[in-house]
Amino acid sequence: MRHVSSSTNLAQKLGAHPLFSATPEALLKQVAEHSELLEAVPGSVFFQHGDVARFVYVLLEGVVRVFHVHSDGREATVKHLAAPCTFGEMEVIAAEPYLEHCASLTRSSLIRIEATAFQDFLQQSPSATHGLLRDVCQRFCVEA
Repeated sequence: MRHVSSSTNLAQKLGAHPLFSATPEALLKQVAEHSELLEAVPGSVFFQHGDVARFVYVLLEGVVRVFHVHSDGREATVKHLAAPCTFGEMEVIAAEPYLEHCASLTRSSLIRIEATAFQDFLQQSPSATHGLLRDVCQRFCVEA
């Protein structure tokens, strides 16, 4: 995984994501100061089950796989997430360790936001908080 430092265009990239699209520029810049752009190759691991939830990930391009690893090494895929989306936000908001493993399935471009900066952003942006709540609810509204 390659870290790309460019805070100048991070605010613009965030503003193009649906969750951040109605965010004032000053707040985007504030979030960007606590973020970094990542370029990931297939197989790049972002976090593992039990890791401290220190970041929220904003997927700009690509697909990631969320999965569990059993004690015997077998892996069970829980879901695939395609851009544009966020992940890791539930654990950050709940102040819990990450519940699953997450890795890139394709070449991916992401913004990694520090947990406290993301929480501050949600407190300052009711529309983004509502949008995130709607997105999380939609993820759980799946027919069997």
